[in-house]
Amino acid sequence: MGIDKSLTDEFPSVDINGRRYHYGRDSTYGQYLVENAEYAKDYWCFDRKEDLLAFLVNLPESASRDWIVRRHPDWDDVTHEKRGEYIQEHQEFLRKLAAEKQQKGEAKCWYNILTFDQAGYYSAFAGRGEWSVCDSITAEVRDVHVSEDGRKESVIELRAEKKYDEPDKKPLTISRDQALKLASCLVQAAMYIDEHAPLLKVENA
Repeated sequence: MGIDKSLTDEFPSVDINGRRYHYGRDSTYGQYLVENAEYAKDYWCFDRKEDLLAFLVNLPESASRDWIVRRHPDWDDVTHEKRGEYIQEHQEFLRKLAAEKQQKGEAKCWYNILTFDQAGYYSAFAGRGEWSVCDSITAEVRDVHVSEDGRKESVIELRAEKKYDEPDKKPLTISRDQALKLASCLVQAAMYIDEHAPLLKVENA
């Protein structure tokens, strides 16, 4: 018998080696998961949100299940307790690597731009009108040719994930400057709401 999936299609997803995985916080045990959308036994599990985010930032390398073994060649010879120490060290290694990438501006956005609320739970139920749009927007950095001599330029591609029998949606491609302007406009709009609707409670950030 198989086991039931912990994360449904309402959770954000990420492509890992050609397979779709949902990620988020399991409501039963409170752990953070990256779970195969089709096969529940294929997953990564984390106790802390920071470790999940570090895993996502370090994709696709972090998805290599033997990376920790390569870093600790004596993995098969040590005790269970020692392996636990290795796991803790490896997670700290991924957190530091993610922080370095973010500081250098090298952290590619492999995962959904929506994250978690303050409790660490992801919620896709902001409202039916936004459900098929806000919940499934991904941002990816891509290199495109901009001249005949092979010169490339990095652009940001915003893509709305296809839901059920919906028609394919074309991605929106924007430059770095356009992305910054868009982010600024969104922040200003959010601040306007805060100023003019102080009683409005936002449940999920």
